[in-house]
Amino acid sequence: EQAVARLAALGYKNEEVAEQLFISQNTVKFHLANVYKKLGIKNRVELKNAMEMSKKSELAYWAAINK
Repeated sequence: EQAVARLAALGYKNEEVAEQLFISQNTVKFHLANVYKKLGIKNRVELKNAMEMSKKSELAYWAAINK
């Protein structure tokens, strides 16, 4: 799910994600549906925003503990 989410957030189409990960397009759709449900989002734009927010939060965390 994480690899599928990362590639989808980067703008890869389902077919491209499937090719990159050597999985079927149905598997990509299945994983994306699970990710959307877990994050409470509805589409790739919201996925991209969620991934960016997560990255910023992680960077802020590591900056705070390394002071």
